[in-house]
Amino acid sequence: MGKTLDDLFEKLSQMSDRMEEKFGAIEQRLDRVEERLDRVEERLDRIEERLDRIEERLDRVEERLDRVEERLDQHDIRFEQLEQRMGNFEQGMGALEQRMERQESLMKLVEEMGAELIQKVASTNDRLDNLCQEVREIREEQIDKKVHLDFLEKKVWQHEKDIYLLRERVAKYEKES
Repeated sequence: MGKTLDDLFEKLSQMSDRMEEKFGAIEQRLDRVEERLDRVEERLDRIEERLDRIEERLDRVEERLDRVEERLDQHDIRFEQLEQRMGNFEQGMGALEQRMERQESLMKLVEEMGAELIQKVASTNDRLDNLCQEVREIREEQIDKKVHLDFLEKKVWQHEKDIYLLRERVAKYEKES
């Protein structure tokens, strides 16, 4: 029986040695697993840092987009104001065109009267030519009406005055004839 116990203890010792080897292998594996987990955690930390940076950048981009949208809204308001001003400008242009048509018809009348009185009033032609030139200049300046509106009103007044004076002269010449 002593031999059997020795055999048994030897087997137990061998089993214990094998178990130690297996436990050592398991511990080595666990060490490698822990190292891998450490590396995975480091990677996850780096990924989280990158995600935080990306999130910050997205926040900045979103803020910039909000600012751009606000600026676009301001541009829309300015365009609406410009459209409104253009509408007012077009109305003013319509009134000016009516006045210009009136001036043109009056000018034609004056030119007809001037043609009849060419022999009697040679100096009148020069004034009519000047008036025609000023009317042409007024037509050219019509594009920038808002800036030149005061100038045009002054010229219209002068034309009406000149027409009145011409009519008086024509009436005077007709009486003399």
